[in-house]
Amino acid sequence: MALALVAAVAWGVSPALAAGEDNGPGLFGALPPVPSLPVSDFYVPPTPLPEGRPGDVIRREDLPPVPGATVQRIMYLSTNKQGERVPVTGIVLTPLVPAQVPGPGGARPIVTHTPGTRGLADACAPSNFYDRKTVDLRSIEPVQFPAYAQQLAAGITVVITDYVGSGTPLEQEYLVAQSEAQNGIDATRAALRLDSNDDLNGASPLGYMGFSQGGQAAAAIAELLPAYAPELLPHVEGVVSGAPPTDMQEQTAHFDGNPTAGVGFGLAALTGLDAAFPDLNLDRYATPEGRQVFDRVRASCTPENLAAFGTITYGQVTSPDVTTLPAWRAAMAESKLGGTAPEMPTYLFNGTIDTIVPPHMAPKLHKDWCSKGATSEFTSYPGTEHFASLGAVGIPAANEWLLDRLAGKPAAEGCVVNHLLPN
Repeated sequence: MALALVAAVAWGVSPALAAGEDNGPGLFGALPPVPSLPVSDFYVPPTPLPEGRPGDVIRREDLPPVPGATVQRIMYLSTNKQGERVPVTGIVLTPLVPAQVPGPGGARPIVTHTPGTRGLADACAPSNFYDRKTVDLRSIEPVQFPAYAQQLAAGITVVITDYVGSGTPLEQEYLVAQSEAQNGIDATRAALRLDSNDDLNGASPLGYMGFSQGGQAAAAIAELLPAYAPELLPHVEGVVSGAPPTDMQEQTAHFDGNPTAGVGFGLAALTGLDAAFPDLNLDRYATPEGRQVFDRVRASCTPENLAAFGTITYGQVTSPDVTTLPAWRAAMAESKLGGTAPEMPTYLFNGTIDTIVPPHMAPKLHKDWCSKGATSEFTSYPGTEHFASLGAVGIPAANEWLLDRLAGKPAAEGCVVNHLLPN
């Protein structure tokens, strides 16, 4: 609760609402107004979409550099949960230094990042943070930049996907594992196809990394790669997944009316299911006040997801509660992880007192993968919550593991479990 109240004050959200109090006319009267913030015309996709393969680049543009790297914003072809072609945007950060350990023929390694929740508002798309003309102060993209910087310093190209509907006019398929994974894989393909004369090519060693929502996406990539991108699989040296939501039925229930978990994340998950499975028809079940809440969620970024929606429950915004309906539960079940053993080394981590993603999910995924013969390392940080496990301890250690894999050092065979106290 303290974290929610701190975020509420910092981001101008009503502290009373963040604490779950009714502070206005009607159940949702205290919701802050919907901001009106622009994004670049870059995010408007061409109509019709060009023909091409997943990963083909639709457009690109240079943005101002960041410390240690040049910046390109890209739009590329990908696929959604229904298998339809969709435009997705992202960022390619090209380091200013040579790769410390290049791949065959001097090929530069690539790490593709699947971001944690940035929010459904287009202005909080990860790539929009790098556009000084339209950057949104609600963006939490800077929290992940230390991981990028560590990789850039090693001469590794950093690729970041926005996922479908983030930035572009489409709806986000938020917390739908297959969609997120396909968007991340196709971001790698796009980076490899950007310039036939650069040092990114089919021999580039590849890695994937994500935390929270991004941890779900990265774990899904580890399971999906052989079927979706078999040409990339031989070059993937490792996948890092931190605090992944592995069971969306359980995760969605955990968010329901729970201000310490971030009620807005659960409400956003309902819109994500609706976007990925149009037959669910959320609008059919949303109450009049619920429609207002979902509109506000669609305009929110992470700080508001965490702090602005109090103790709102699904039963207050949908009638009946859609999470009890068989079709909705079946749609959630399609994002369950652990059924397929990854064919590359994986590294999982979490904090033991995580209030946002139940802390048993990552170790269970590790056990599920190990029972099927995977090579996997799991690190647990006792007494560490969601954000501390990301910033202070989890990401630096996970980065070291991934950098070792990209440098050609073999992962420990079989399954390893570490329990580390935070520094």
